[in-house]
Amino acid sequence: LMWLLGKLAPDFKTIADFRKDNGGGIKNVCKTFVEVCRRLNMFEKPVVAIDGSKFKASNNKGNNFTPSKVKFHIDRVEKNIERYLELLDEADKEQANVTKIKATKERLADFRSQLKKLYEIKEQVEAHPDKQISTTDPDSRLMKTQGFTRVVSYNVQSAVDTKHHLIVAHDVTNVPDRGQLASMTKLAQEALRKKDIRVLADKGYFSQPDIKDTIDLGAEPIMPKTDTSSSEKKGIFNRSLFKYDANKDIYLCPAGNELQNRMQVFEQGKYLDVYFNHIAGR
Repeated sequence: LMWLLGKLAPDFKTIADFRKDNGGGIKNVCKTFVEVCRRLNMFEKPVVAIDGSKFKASNNKGNNFTPSKVKFHIDRVEKNIERYLELLDEADKEQANVTKIKATKERLADFRSQLKKLYEIKEQVEAHPDKQISTTDPDSRLMKTQGFTRVVSYNVQSAVDTKHHLIVAHDVTNVPDRGQLASMTKLAQEALRKKDIRVLADKGYFSQPDIKDTIDLGAEPIMPKTDTSSSEKKGIFNRSLFKYDANKDIYLCPAGNELQNRMQVFEQGKYLDVYFNHIAGR
């Protein structure tokens, strides 16, 4: 294509307009391409990997509002209004010149106008199901990216064939990865026209209800279980690191010590085994 065009490169506006004016055609091309690959038997035993990519929206962070952010701005503006009211009182007492008083009143009017707009935004935020609004891109949301940076963006979901590295299905969302496994699996199944596919995903997709829905669709989901334990922060071993030996009825801790079954306690209507380290004082 570059050779046919003589390396003629369209500018960003041309690309943006083309995408905007031909959205339906672009989707049909993607759909037709997957269909051609399917007819060539490229997806006989499909394994797809699902992941999300954050695409920054046109809406910058300053034009995104959450309840805490609106409150912060309202408090800031109200403090400025109080300060300028005090300045007016001082100007009256000192009989300041008219120009100074006029400038102070104009600034005070600006702050009151800002406060009115902020209260209108507050009502919109409280009424929104997500408790969040973006004034430029209404559908975009504030999301965490790598390094825990929060960016106003979209989360583009992609299902990629692991053998040929082809995108077989995609969707644009404004929610995190968790909860997207079943819906993306269904799109991949429809594109490949196969139910019994294997689906790979990272721990960000781990959700027991979503995994069940995926299995009910006829697919086989594979992903690591997310670790929500705070043990590591406390400086102690996580429960998942302890291995149970059924023959000896003991647990092996990560340090290599044996935790033997010493007693049973009755809690919440059932008996629980209690294990202790065999080393005295531990």
